[in-house]
Amino acid sequence: MDGRLGAAVLTGNEYRFGKNWGCSITVAQTLPEKKRAWRMVYQSYLEKGYAKIDSDELWYGLYDMLPQTTTFIASRDGIDVATLTVVFDSEFGVPADQLYHDELDRMRQDGRRICEIVSLASNESDRRQGIEVLKHLFNVGFHMASKLVDATDFIITVNPHHASYYERKLLFRRHGEERSYAKVGGAPAVLLVLDLTTANERYLDEYGPDNGSLWHHFFSERTASSTVWFLVENVNRGGRQELMGWFRRKKPAVLERLGNHISPFDAAREAQLRQSAACAPLGLARDPSAGEVRDGILMA
Repeated sequence: MDGRLGAAVLTGNEYRFGKNWGCSITVAQTLPEKKRAWRMVYQSYLEKGYAKIDSDELWYGLYDMLPQTTTFIASRDGIDVATLTVVFDSEFGVPADQLYHDELDRMRQDGRRICEIVSLASNESDRRQGIEVLKHLFNVGFHMASKLVDATDFIITVNPHHASYYERKLLFRRHGEERSYAKVGGAPAVLLVLDLTTANERYLDEYGPDNGSLWHHFFSERTASSTVWFLVENVNRGGRQELMGWFRRKKPAVLERLGNHISPFDAAREAQLRQSAACAPLGLARDPSAGEVRDGILMA
């Protein structure tokens, strides 16, 4: 059966879509995979005047070092064409705090759990194909945030020139005034928010349940279960040591900043180490009910 634009086939460890299923989405786990994504973002931002010349030709920073940050790469016939990263709120906040800290703090005070879409880049020359790839990247990001991490809100900062697509088609809402974003060369930016807790109903009202609709793309039972399955099979925290080594060489200030904080992930790891140290002299096994900690994440 030929692949169709808009359709996707997921088999646990694969996410494929497009003509003859020639497009795929993978989770960047290793340092080389992350560099592929960082290079795409750098090249895109450099062309737009958002990035300064970098000898490594990569766009990355502190949030890429956090263990819960997840990067997706879309490829067409084996060639990388787009990337998207999701950053979850933590004691370090999210990148948009640089511009919209007050607005985001009010959301936090209301009990909202924020997930930011960052480092979105595409080198697709065909606009229709580019939009299709974007929809599938948003699909995996949406389910990562809402199903695996229980976030309540997707946020993104975009150039006002592109805001109408997110508002009109993806049903984001503007949150705050337009501001100048120094991180991307002083380009104008607006903050957009999608309430993940009401998105299902809003998309159903706007687009209906038919095959091929945006509601069906994001929320049909088969799409949701298959996408979550793909994420569970593919999102892991391997490659952390290699990533830390890279930051130690290239951005030591980032590791120093991280070292001054104890995150919930680090606290879980420290608790495991303390328990193991206490049990070892007595010849006791660690309590299996405590779960396993992998790269700072407690696995029940």
